[in-house]
Amino acid sequence: MAKKKKSRKSFKLTLFVAAVIAIVVFMAVSCPGERDHSAVMEERFEDVAYSYLGTTRNGLASLLVEPAVSKITSSCFVVDNHILYSVGRIVDPVNPDREPMTVSVGLLGHVFAPSADRIRKTIDESEEAKAIRDIFKSLK
Repeated sequence: MAKKKKSRKSFKLTLFVAAVIAIVVFMAVSCPGERDHSAVMEERFEDVAYSYLGTTRNGLASLLVEPAVSKITSSCFVVDNHILYSVGRIVDPVNPDREPMTVSVGLLGHVFAPSADRIRKTIDESEEAKAIRDIFKSLK
């Protein structure tokens, strides 16, 4: 009987370890990459830019917004991949010694990022976001 209990415990332990390994492998495989983060943040930044312009997405406004957003994401947005999760950060291209601001987290195939309204509020209130604010305000 003792052997049966030991065998059952061993089976449960093996099952638990297999489940943990399966979860870790799934997290690693489904971790969003730089392209996923950039797509989400470009969409959010475009919404912010349109709110500064006081317009919706249309042909003329998109001619102004898309290059500005592309400039911001290519010069200020970096993604750190940590295998099981990823983090998108805004860096200051003028002062690289300044602490980067985390703006998105990728986990289990999804990128979690603040809403466009929250981003606009942060840009309006933050002195560190002055360069981004100036780019958006110059679109008018």
